[in-house]
Amino acid sequence: MVFGSPAYHALKIIAGCAATGVALAVFVVVPGLPIALKPLLEYFEDRDKREWEVEQRKLRLAVERLRQRRLVKYLERGKETFIVITKEGKSALRRFDIEDIKILKPEKWNERWHIVFFDIPEKNKKSRNALREKMSKLGFYPLQKSVFVLPYECRDEIDFVTRFFDVERYVQYVVSDDLGFSEIKVRKFFGLLV
Repeated sequence: MVFGSPAYHALKIIAGCAATGVALAVFVVVPGLPIALKPLLEYFEDRDKREWEVEQRKLRLAVERLRQRRLVKYLERGKETFIVITKEGKSALRRFDIEDIKILKPEKWNERWHIVFFDIPEKNKKSRNALREKMSKLGFYPLQKSVFVLPYECRDEIDFVTRFFDVERYVQYVVSDDLGFSEIKVRKFFGLLV
């Protein structure tokens, strides 16, 4: 499944509905071809106007592709059929959520540094390297190989990222108003020179 594809967006919407307790009923437009109800249709109609030429056929194919990959399944209850996200689907969403994550930059800096440092064992080398790469992509300044700095709040995002890579027990998060001798170069990096 490709990030940004119709199948990816269908899965995100199904998950969003599930998270809010909304069940997606399925009905038959053409005999044997199930299609998810309103939330998916509205999303794809809107996307159709802006970016893609997505019509009901593409939506059906996207949902069917999700079912074939065992990311969603159809659950029949009486005369109704529902789309349910599977364990594999939830795992796929987590992978894409890690790619979607962003740290919001406040309008005004509160002059506090948010420092993330870690001591991840060699046996977790892949996770350690993935964490370093993710922190760089999120805009952190690499003060050392295992110390990263950002001038704004990011605790929730770091908690999510470290849980995703299963290294949270090796990671520390500190807020400070002083970076010592490194302060000038870090301020310069973030365009915060006084």
